Amino acid sequence: MRALFLSACPNCGGDIPDVRLSLGVPCEKCLPISNEEIAKISSISSSESFKFKIYKLLENYNTLNKLYSVFNIDVKLKELDELFHKATGSRLWSAQRAWARRALAGRSFAIIAPTGMGKTVFGITLSVYNAINRRRSYIIVPTAILAEQIYNKITTFIEKLNLNIKALRYHSVLDRKKRKEELNRIFNSEFDILITTSSFLTNNFNIVSKFLFDLVFVDDVDSLLKSSKNVDKVLMLLGLAPEIVSNGLKLVDLRVKLSKIQKQKKASKEIDSVKSEIECIRESISNFLKNTKTGILIVSGASTRAKRTKRVKLFNDLLGFEIGSKVEFIRNIEDIYVQDVHVIEDKVVDLIRKLGSGGIIFIPVDKGMEYAEKLYRKLIENGISAGIYTKSKRKLIENFTNGKYDVLVGIASYRSPLARGIDIPHRIRYAIFAGVPKFRISLDIQEEFKPSRALILLANLRELLEQKEQDLVDKYIMDLRNLMSIVKGDDIKRIVNAIKQNTELTGFLERV
Repeated sequence: MRALFLSACPNCGGDIPDVRLSLGVPCEKCLPISNEEIAKISSISSSESFKFKIYKLLENYNTLNKLYSVFNIDVKLKELDELFHKATGSRLWSAQRAWARRALAGRSFAIIAPTGMGKTVFGITLSVYNAINRRRSYIIVPTAILAEQIYNKITTFIEKLNLNIKALRYHSVLDRKKRKEELNRIFNSEFDILITTSSFLTNNFNIVSKFLFDLVFVDDVDSLLKSSKNVDKVLMLLGLAPEIVSNGLKLVDLRVKLSKIQKQKKASKEIDSVKSEIECIRESISNFLKNTKTGILIVSGASTRAKRTKRVKLFNDLLGFEIGSKVEFIRNIEDIYVQDVHVIEDKVVDLIRKLGSGGIIFIPVDKGMEYAEKLYRKLIENGISAGIYTKSKRKLIENFTNGKYDVLVGIASYRSPLARGIDIPHRIRYAIFAGVPKFRISLDIQEEFKPSRALILLANLRELLEQKEQDLVDKYIMDLRNLMSIVKGDDIKRIVNAIKQNTELTGFLERV
């Protein structure tokens, strides 16, 4: 029995038989050659060669439609890979190819990956590729030494490949005469690639502000964010108008305001007014981005300790990405939420039936294992093969891996192996959160009070408070951090126990 998939042709959007999809080609209308001929082309070609032959056939038949954008990126990726090979003797590896696809598609993003993953050489190669194609790039680094190293590497690439492009660098290690020469050349726009430190951007924005860059590559995002105003500067160098940056900041403030008034249960008229203002600003930002050509921003680092400041949030609102604190290699995941859910358990059942086998169902910490067991029973009653993760059981994971269980149910906690200890990407297709995941922080000194959790709570409550209260919270946070840096595990337990039992301590701990 064969299947026909409605509106599933990747090129024209029309109907397509399963055979064509299995061959990896569009429908017969787009590509009017027999399946046998396609299979023959596939058998004598590598996967990449086959892909380009199909693109060429679509061009010949004048039917290349939706696949053009994919084809265009594939062509550019091939050119970039050839450039990388000629310059380094190696090919782009899988992570670099994924980064390249994002960049060539015009998407800004963050690369948070360990040292040695090829982040910097990727940024260099992409900048050289841009220069060859008459696009301007700006590489921002944390130190003068790194700026010089990158400049030397780019110069080597240019000489080795005999390229007609210009790179300039400016940093404090250059002697006074050379600094003056380079500054004049920057001012006179005598470059395709500019390399400076983040402090240069801070102190000389008046010089670089007259340029628009197709790419800004930031090597070590934490260094850039030491001056929060650098975020505004980078956004303007990419072509975002000052009023759009200002609107982005207003949007961040309005979301905080909305959160406050919703929690304070203010009148619905006031809430609607703020929501309307948020929607109006979003629309103005969206219209600007649709009608204005802007560059892309790539930020990189081995890790990031960037605080969730107002300006850091601009990256999400204006460029569509966030700087994560976790190391991220490749992430190709859709984040989706469902509105107006009346009975969560029924919605979970409905979603599993739509999504099929291979899911992890997470229960919020505050609902606990009792609710997890309730949901587990609900799934079983509805004919869904499920396992519940109450404690580490190898058999449970094996049963899920081999398909005996369609889904696993567990608690949404960093401690849970379901959240952080399973490495079966070929099996896990989706995750459903049956309620908003959250931390449970106890402030009861008699229960399980931890100063580190109090610190998390204060940091998250801060934005919801008035300025006077924020200043007080800042003092508490600083005091707690200072104490936690000098008072370690056992001593913290002694202090907590002393408070519980209302007893006095002696020596240094008494002063704490």
